[in-house]
Amino acid sequence: MFIAGVDIGGTSIKFGVLDDNYDFVHSEMFPPVPGDPYATVERIVRAMRESPVPIMRIGVGTAGQVETDEQLVTAINLGWKRAPIKRMLRDITGIRTWVDNDAQAALAAEWKNGVLEGCKTGILLTLGTGVGGALLLEGKPWRGLDNNASELGHLVTHVGGRPCPCGSRGCFEQYASATALSRLGGGKTAKEIVDAARAGDEEMKAVFEEYLIELGAGITSLFWVFQPQRLALGGGVSRAGEYLLDNTRRVLRDVYGQKNVERVVLARHQNEAGMMGAAALAEYHLG
Repeated sequence: MFIAGVDIGGTSIKFGVLDDNYDFVHSEMFPPVPGDPYATVERIVRAMRESPVPIMRIGVGTAGQVETDEQLVTAINLGWKRAPIKRMLRDITGIRTWVDNDAQAALAAEWKNGVLEGCKTGILLTLGTGVGGALLLEGKPWRGLDNNASELGHLVTHVGGRPCPCGSRGCFEQYASATALSRLGGGKTAKEIVDAARAGDEEMKAVFEEYLIELGAGITSLFWVFQPQRLALGGGVSRAGEYLLDNTRRVLRDVYGQKNVERVVLARHQNEAGMMGAAALAEYHLG
């Protein structure tokens, strides 16, 4: 059975077709149409019709919030308010469709075929423009009451801290995202800061250390609350690879007294995670 996995972001849509082994038989990328969910769906449908193999299920991971029942999508960066993406795709194609949050899709990729495979309790923490995340509890994705649980970036780590677009102050993502790292580095990109720190630049090493202290604070809280078998680091900052992982483990051990730091790992999937995870969720929920 071939499944379409669709990853809808603010600047691009990644479309892939996967086989039973979760190998890609086709993939492509194209822009969304901000403010026009129907035009975006039409573009996805066109990609489906051009697929080299017949598609039996559709899985979509999207930025924004996804309501539980009808899977209506509200995404500020796409200009969508309660967009019926599932219904539109299903009505146009006649194919059973599942729509979910992009963090849930990324988690599902690691759960299906990654570093969280076989875990009963696991966490995916994505370090990008913001901080995202998703939880695996009792061996399955955990949603909470309104399907919007696991907003890990909005843990409050600083009382009265920096204002956050969510309306609160002191949220974790204001201190541990790629955006926060860039701010600490005077506007340099996260990659530029990491590259300079790795090369021995003392100023950038100090900046990166300050960032790691903030990252460690949130991870420590997550460890105490959930006691995960593994916590996977994904998102743009995780492209620093072993340099990020080794230093995060060091800070967790030396600053926060964590003993099982080997439970923090790097996510396996990067650019393909959203597509793979969306397909996995479609298979899990739709059969």
